[in-house]
Amino acid sequence: MLDQLHKSKTLRVLFMLSFFISGLIINFVQFSLYITVRYFDRKLYRRLNYYLVYTMSSQIVAISEWWSGSRLRMFFADEDSLRSHGKHHVLYVMNHRYELDWLYAWMVLDKFEILGNAKSFAKKSLRWLPIIGWNWVLDEFIFLDRDWKKDQQNLPKALDQLMAYESPISLLLFSEGTRFTESKYEASLEFAKQRGLPQLKYHLLPRTKGFAFCIRHIKKHYPDTVIYDIQLRFSDNAKHLPTFTSIVKGKQLVGDFYLRKVPISQVPTDSEDDISNFLYDFYQKKDNLMDYHKENDKFPGILVDKPRRIVPLINWMSWFAVVMISLTYILFNVFTSGNLYLIITTTVIFAIALGSVYVMIGSTKIQKGSKYGNKVKSGDDNHKDVDSKNSTQNNNFVDNSSLRQRLNTSGDDSKN
Repeated sequence: MLDQLHKSKTLRVLFMLSFFISGLIINFVQFSLYITVRYFDRKLYRRLNYYLVYTMSSQIVAISEWWSGSRLRMFFADEDSLRSHGKHHVLYVMNHRYELDWLYAWMVLDKFEILGNAKSFAKKSLRWLPIIGWNWVLDEFIFLDRDWKKDQQNLPKALDQLMAYESPISLLLFSEGTRFTESKYEASLEFAKQRGLPQLKYHLLPRTKGFAFCIRHIKKHYPDTVIYDIQLRFSDNAKHLPTFTSIVKGKQLVGDFYLRKVPISQVPTDSEDDISNFLYDFYQKKDNLMDYHKENDKFPGILVDKPRRIVPLINWMSWFAVVMISLTYILFNVFTSGNLYLIITTTVIFAIALGSVYVMIGSTKIQKGSKYGNKVKSGDDNHKDVDSKNSTQNNNFVDNSSLRQRLNTSGDDSKN
């Protein structure tokens, strides 16, 4: 029965349409509070907005855990990492290796009941993304121009704004600055070779300038903040591609999530080189973790396997019921009215809504990521393109492409 439901394209479209319409409603309420309550009482606005953000984000978590049956296993490096999680402002040093790094981070945060205060750095163009992008704008995300002269002027104020939250925030930082692809990995390797930097096996070389700036500012003004080394890995034997499309199609994914607490006081900040070396070492440890997982099919540390929560499911189903009942009522009245103009207008609106849904889903795909990282510096200010056909690939490198090829040939996902 459930397998048949998973194959229903109509049901999947209705799920996404429900999310889109509920998202518009939530955005409208957020905007109304933004131009009224926030003007008089920013703290009250943030407390109210916390629940609005949660009611949107937890729908995606519910689709992942309850519709697709996807799971995560959390591995905490030690007792202190487990005990401290969710108690302080946190800087999550994430990776952009998979399309679902952000989603599995959301799943972790939901299990600790702090999803409503998940923040991130994002490229400025994403602020125009329907529903999600608008939500991020109203939730005070940090948007980057990818122009360091502009970003370094805006970052202090943006960081201060987030660190002023009364309840703990989780700030997701993707230090590579872009999503992982083979061509970007080859460019990263070439850059590392030219500069005598670590040649990573599983990750892009991190961008250190923005990280160094943020760490210095946070360490100086908000010393209670902690860093968490975050690592996600899906098994090489996974049956389905770790993509959001797989989630929407009801394919079960099982990801392992590693969390290691690093007090910000342990980050050397005497010079930018010290911070850069710290970050490079940080990523070498991430590489070692991937090797460990590949050999043992798990991360080291304390396994915490919390069950999925019922609250996201109730929230999701409530929105779905309200939206579907309302839509049915509206469409019945429109198509029985006999008003051709009204029928055409309604059809166009629904077509735009569905198109926006596919834009949102498409934005999660790795191939839709920015071109940032496809170039390698040959000097301080000059850049040159790296021809991926002529680049030498690390023999030990294992990425999603092998899994992608294997699944494409098996036809597992293409059938649906």
